Amino acid sequence: MRPLASLAAYACPTAVALILALLAARPAAAQGAAVLGDSEKEAFLLQAEVVRTRPTSGGVTGAMRVTLRRGSLTHDAEIRAVDASRNEVAAYRLDRLLGLGMVPVAVLRAFDDRRSAFTWWVDSVQLTERERRERNVNAPDPDRWTRQVNVTRTFDQLIYNSDRNLGNLVIDGAWRLWMTGHGRAFKVSGNVTNDKALGDRCSREMLAAMRRLDQPTLVTRLGGLVDRRQIEGLLERRDRIVAHFDRLIAARGEPRVLYDLPPREPRSSASAKASSADQP
Repeated sequence: MRPLASLAAYACPTAVALILALLAARPAAAQGAAVLGDSEKEAFLLQAEVVRTRPTSGGVTGAMRVTLRRGSLTHDAEIRAVDASRNEVAAYRLDRLLGLGMVPVAVLRAFDDRRSAFTWWVDSVQLTERERRERNVNAPDPDRWTRQVNVTRTFDQLIYNSDRNLGNLVIDGAWRLWMTGHGRAFKVSGNVTNDKALGDRCSREMLAAMRRLDQPTLVTRLGGLVDRRQIEGLLERRDRIVAHFDRLIAARGEPRVLYDLPPREPRSSASAKASSADQP
């Protein structure tokens, strides 16, 4: 496993300073109401002051909920100060490579002299998937919900997530599903954890993005977080997953296998470009 580089390896200091200056210049009300882009959230997580800490309600080992503040902007984050903290950031970056937007923004930052993952706390959470099932709550749009669930299953097989549970699938007020808790993912094995979990349908956009993944891109985006063997294992799993859906397409036809992923909140092109520039 390659050692972590300094903070400069994870964010361009000039870009971070510019973003934080823009944030500080906004009126307080505007900051509270604004929909921040990924790069703005990354900069805030990297630089904001920790003003309050407490245990997470789910009792996750090695995790804390913290309140961060910079200027007039205040927001919560989850901190995981464990050896697998890099996986949280790797899952976020891979999610963005796939165009999903279903993993909260995460960065690496020192906390109490330990390397830690700071993850943006999901806004307007109404319940977890475990709570939804326990309370027998149905999604208002079942088809949209099923498509999101299918994506989480494919994503977990791609990253070899052996620790997915219903408590770390979080549902916000708009019935968007968020994936959290990836500390035990990114194994070196080229096999998926469960062939049946892949199901028989896949997001059209996700399948196309998986096809485009290659070693140079993954080394650039995930380097320093996962090592060469983990990247090789991910690509082997990708090949198995793509082959699985290609067989289904050949047998059933594309319309019965592929679907369009429900849209998430839009990100400005400027934010998307800044996010790519800020991280290796």
